[in-house]
Order: sequence, then structure tokens, then C-alpha cells
Amino acid sequence: MKATEYKTVFETFGLEIEYVSLESIYPFAPVFRYQKGTDDFIIKRTKTPPFSRAENLLNWTKSISDDSIKVVTPIDSISPNPVEIDDKVWIVYPFVRGILYSGIPEHLIGAADLLGRIHAHQPEIDFGLPRFTWDNFDDDYNKELEGDLSNLNALGKKLNLDSTPALVKKIELFLTDKLPQLKKHDLPLVNATWDYKANNLVYSEDNRPTLIDPDNAGRIPRLFDLALALILFNNEFITAPPRMLTVFEWELFRNQYLSLIELTEVEKEIWQDFLFFVFIDEAIWLILDTEFDESGWGNPHQKKFLLSLMNFSFEDYKIL
Repeated sequence: MKATEYKTVFETFGLEIEYVSLESIYPFAPVFRYQKGTDDFIIKRTKTPPFSRAENLLNWTKSISDDSIKVVTPIDSISPNPVEIDDKVWIVYPFVRGILYSGIPEHLIGAADLLGRIHAHQPEIDFGLPRFTWDNFDDDYNKELEGDLSNLNALGKKLNLDSTPALVKKIELFLTDKLPQLKKHDLPLVNATWDYKANNLVYSEDNRPTLIDPDNAGRIPRLFDLALALILFNNEFITAPPRMLTVFEWELFRNQYLSLIELTEVEKEIWQDFLFFVFIDEAIWLILDTEFDESGWGNPHQKKFLLSLMNFSFEDYKIL
């Protein structure tokens, strides 16, 4: 994605295109860096149209920022910000300088601390963020998954993985036996990132991270956000280890998170089933949707991560 394709966007914000990165700095969406003098900004298309939804997102990020939780908020000196152009919402954030996640324990603990503080911030307030609902996991969802599981079996054969048939069988049994039981639970909801992973964090020298991409935020079970962080934390990030978190790393992350958040007894009881549910909903889609190109299965680093997903021993990742 080239900057010249989005000239109108930069002009709307009053930013000269000659100071914009020639191409998107993110391969999967238009995200550009602007550097002129002391100005160092990120211009990006958000994931949250319509405009009213973007405003709700910004109200939430401002609220947590006011509570000393480190998260990017729009540049005040540019107005209006965000803007809607051709039914797409664009926003200008500050570019956050710092240290990228490298897998050291201090970075994991810092990430878990930030996640816990985000979940603890005013969970009783509904900021109008997109809302998780069990209604989405209906018969149509199960039928769609049937096709996905067929594709997963085919992918396993292509990759010469002996473990894939067992994984597919486990998912089939889960959908009939476990998912209906999970859907009966009314779990605590929080306002959350719904996309908490290493490539959305930048660290300071004291190992405290700033959340640099809150745009996928929603009101969801906190257990979902925690499980998703476990599963996809290292995804699509070259400085992260090319694998899922190890059990030891998970325990570091979990222990710091639980020092800030007290789970209910129900959350503790259903953790293993809920973790597998999030794996089915998020990881299977990622595995199958990833192309065989230089950014996906054709990338040695990302391929190792995806293979670790396909061999995920979720029973080893305890909540207590």
C-alpha cells in the first residue's frame, strides 16, 4: 500500500505527503508514519467504522489514559481527528518510541500488568464498544466451522502433520458437547483490546508497555481477552519468539494478571474449555486465512508460530 493512494487522507489532516512514509509500515492495513521536524505521527485507518463507533473507542482510550494507563490517544494539535473519508475512519496518533517486545520475562510481566489494569478500569461502564454475544455462535457458526475443519485436515496433510486429525476430532466433539454448556454462563464483561499481543505494545526502559493499537476494542468477557493474549501474543512479530508462549511464560503472565484481577469461581472452573473455545474461534481462522506468501506460511518465522498453534497442548496452560 503506497502513500500516494491515500493523498486525500493526508491533505484532510493538513499533512504534507512528502513527509509520509512511501509505503504502509504494516503489511495488512494502511498505516503510515509522518515525520517533519519534531512531528512524528502515525496515520492509520481504524477498524471501527462508523464514525460514532470510533468516537466511542476514543472515549474509552481517553478514560483509561486519564487513569494513568499507557495507551495512545489522538494528536490534539490536529483537528478534526479522527475524520471520516469515503465511509472509512482515519486517525492520527503519536508515534511511540521505545523498545520492542523481545520475549524477556520483564516484558511479559509488564504486558500482563497492563492487561490487568485495563480490565480493572471501570468495568461497570459501557462505552458503547462492539459487544461480544453468544448469539453469534449458533448453528450457522457450526456449519461454517465444518468447512473450516475440512480445510484444516487438508492443510495438515499438506504440511505432513500427524496431529491434525486428532485436533479436528477434538474440535468436533467440543462443538457438540462443550460449547452448549459454555454458552449458559453469564461471564464478567470488561472493556478490552480484543487484540492484546506483542506487536501492539512498545516498552519504555523500565519495561512498562504502551498500548499503541487499541482499535479492535470491544466489551467482552475478560476471560476471552486473557485467553486470546495467551494464544496469539507472539503472532506476526519478528522480535518475538516464533512460537506460542511456553507454560513457564504463561505462568509469569498469569500470575501478574491475577495479582490485579480476581476471577470468579465459574471463570476458574471453565477456563480450560473456554481457552479451547477461543482457540477454535481465533486460532483456526488465523491458521486457515494465512496465505502461503512471504508474510504468511512462506515466512519461516511466521510458519514456526503457526505450526506451534497447530500443536497447542491447551491442557497444560492452567489458570491456577
